[in-house]
Amino acid sequence: MLRYSKNKEIPRGFKSKATIVVVFIVFVFILGTRVFKVFSNFSSLDFWDKFGFIFVTTYLVVLLISTPLALFISPRTWCQFCPMGSIEKMLGTLGEKTKIAKNTNKKLNDINCIKCKTCVNNCPKGILEIK
Repeated sequence: MLRYSKNKEIPRGFKSKATIVVVFIVFVFILGTRVFKVFSNFSSLDFWDKFGFIFVTTYLVVLLISTPLALFISPRTWCQFCPMGSIEKMLGTLGEKTKIAKNTNKKLNDINCIKCKTCVNNCPKGILEIK
């Protein structure tokens, strides 16, 4: 709970796979084109300034999007479709399927789950759901 947030329930649209995929593709495309442009000037002296500026502007855009979402909906709204979270989720799924993460990925025991939503309410990122 954030003091200045409306702390509303996050709309389903922000959690949909379509939103996650679209935001991820747009984010990767924009970041990729900027990096490609900067690398075309790799040998120039201002390369590192321009390369750093890519990340500064990227995080500024994220801040400008996530702050209003946090204030008017819920503090973790951006987390529902954040490109970094999407990458983590894809890598986690890949780790599960290839059995690379079998020793590090502990799942809740569905048999013992009483659907009290304690885990959902205490999730620091606000991304757990009980189905």
